Amino acid sequence: MKKLPLKISFLGLFLCFYIFIFNTMGFTEPMIMPDELVEHGKTKNCFQLSGYYEGNPGMLKAPFVYGYKSGREEDSAVFWCKKKGKKRVFTLMIFFRDSLENKDSLENVDNCPKELDYRNPPHGLSIFPPSGWSSFSNMSLEMFRYLDNPKMKGPKDIPLSHNGIVAEYDGVGVIFYCYIDKWLLYQFD
Repeated sequence: MKKLPLKISFLGLFLCFYIFIFNTMGFTEPMIMPDELVEHGKTKNCFQLSGYYEGNPGMLKAPFVYGYKSGREEDSAVFWCKKKGKKRVFTLMIFFRDSLENKDSLENVDNCPKELDYRNPPHGLSIFPPSGWSSFSNMSLEMFRYLDNPKMKGPKDIPLSHNGIVAEYDGVGVIFYCYIDKWLLYQFD
């Protein structure tokens, strides 16, 4: 058997050591979301945001939140991700875990698309209405606009009847709300 020159063996050993150190010492992109959401996004060719927390002074909520639909909080979530090849477009991904306990709570949100393309920067997510609210503060859909047609207002005299999704930073944001099979949004500052 022919021996490899010492230079090649040393180079191979150095490369293996470098790769090991690179992958175990935090040089890879840090995870900013739970594994199950990252994996769900990957199945849709949508990847966690890089640099999400950079360049934003003050408090910035996480790019994900659990508990979008009624039922067990861990059985639904929404999160921001980025699809490869789409510049300056972010995706709000809706995640529902297959659970028999939650089938009834899907009736108001199941017909809307589970992926929303959005051109504004992604902000921290929370659920609307905030916990502790006893009602939707008399909000109706006529205050909202359709995501796919922003000039068109939502229908009159239709009160909010289920949770919405808030994307907000520093008091400025938007509420996403599913109505029948369309997403509407309400911008606030």
